[in-house]
Amino acid sequence: MQFSYQILHQTGKLRHLQDRLRSCAVCPRHCLADRWNEVEGFCRSGRNPLVASTVAHFGEEPALVGKNGAGNIFFGSCNLRCVYCQNWQISHPRSETGTGDAFGVAPDRAAGGAGPVRGNPHPSSRHPSPSGALPLRAAGGPASATRSAEDERETRRRQDPFLRIARKNEMTVEELANRMIALQNQGCHNINFVSPSHFAAQMVEAIAIACDNGLKVPLVYNTNAYDDIETLKLLDGIIDIYLPDIKYADDLTAIKYSQARDYVQISQRAIKEMYRQVGNLELDENGLARRGLIVRHLILPNDIGGSEASLKFLAEEISREVTISVMAQYYPTNKAERIPLLSRKIRSSEYDAVLDLLDKYGLENGWVQELESSETYRPDFDREAPFDNRELGL
Repeated sequence: MQFSYQILHQTGKLRHLQDRLRSCAVCPRHCLADRWNEVEGFCRSGRNPLVASTVAHFGEEPALVGKNGAGNIFFGSCNLRCVYCQNWQISHPRSETGTGDAFGVAPDRAAGGAGPVRGNPHPSSRHPSPSGALPLRAAGGPASATRSAEDERETRRRQDPFLRIARKNEMTVEELANRMIALQNQGCHNINFVSPSHFAAQMVEAIAIACDNGLKVPLVYNTNAYDDIETLKLLDGIIDIYLPDIKYADDLTAIKYSQARDYVQISQRAIKEMYRQVGNLELDENGLARRGLIVRHLILPNDIGGSEASLKFLAEEISREVTISVMAQYYPTNKAERIPLLSRKIRSSEYDAVLDLLDKYGLENGWVQELESSETYRPDFDREAPFDNRELGL
């Protein structure tokens, strides 16, 4: 059986998204930065993808893991700034001075909009172009006019903490395609793109290259659901399995804890589009996912995520047959220890309340993590293998 992305590629109909990088509208922030020419928007990334880790991972849902694991590709950076992010080492790298994260984004400025678009890192030399993006070369005297773009990029790499930390994981799309084939050759049951929203264009380009090299496993889009609807429509027929979060049911909460304006509307529209494309989860004869939608919901302390409203939305506006993965692995990390409402693990009463909601809304398909999972699923991306399989009981 061929996957639809293989057929699209063979017939020359695999749509590429590079043009969306030139005035970036890949994610809902619509920074309009010319990432093709290395001008950065909110995600602080340019033309090439940042790939923090590629690994056979055994901590995903059972239908993705199987016997040999999911072929996880962890993209670096993110289009959200979740204060409790468990992957903060690659999504929110700290500055070398230890004074917060390396993005330099003030919460009051970036909470809802596109956030700062960065060219030259020095405020005194910032001259916005008509699109609001900042050129690599600042307007000014003869010295800046004669410096090459490559010299400018090299200077920025030396001076900017984020570029020094995160850009060490930069690779070409050809290298990314090779990583995909390597995971397939290890026996992984799928390629699981983690946090792909801001790298959707590069992802598709790498998929096309990997197709030429024999890619033949399902493709998983593992996302925070803060996805641009037009970008998702361009992925129709490319992605086999959508794996979105549904994080919040209140926009003010989303702004406060993830700097995401209109998260509720954007994520719900995105999940509806994903469901339109792939429908309910389909398994093969071995119980492995081949196609469909799996929606994750992480239980947060003090019901910060608004579990009832989120689950009600899934039951009434998606389908009671939709597959849900309820996650209990929350523990205070990143900046959460300093935020009283997020500074503890979830309680058994909070866990039980969400399980009751599944019954209330007739949501019967999927998985529920054990309450103790907060002690198990703790990645460390400073290790060569971020996930210790002994901790996962493997």
